[in-house]
Amino acid sequence: MNNDFKDIMQNRKSIRHYDSSVKISRDELLEIINESISAPSACNLQSWHFVIADTLEGKKKLHDFLMPFNYPQVDTAPATIMVFGNTKSNTKSYLKYRDLWNGMVEEKKVTPEARDAAVNTFLPLYEKADRQMLVADAWLMPHSSPCN
Repeated sequence: MNNDFKDIMQNRKSIRHYDSSVKISRDELLEIINESISAPSACNLQSWHFVIADTLEGKKKLHDFLMPFNYPQVDTAPATIMVFGNTKSNTKSYLKYRDLWNGMVEEKKVTPEARDAAVNTFLPLYEKADRQMLVADAWLMPHSSPCN
């Protein structure tokens, strides 16, 4: 296995056609997404939305949104997973932030002082956030909804 990051980045290839006989089950795709969303996100809000296109109908819907030169990849890949940052859920997700930190205090993972410092720093940012900040924040953060 090659773990040389520079080599990997400089010698990667852009795949345009996949082996269309390869199939990935919906269960495996959902498992991949569920494992991915366990990674930390900005403020741990996980304001993400995933769309899986793994059927012929779903892939054809993507043609309405993508440039034609992307069609071969979408049409031959077992699945295309689109990741979206949800700016509207950010404005609601931040309300869970206090609960998240309260839970960490109850589990003795952080002190009440650490919770207060985090909550008092981040909650005001979201409570007063303008659209530009929410869009920028959504790029740092990506919920799962299949597209059939």
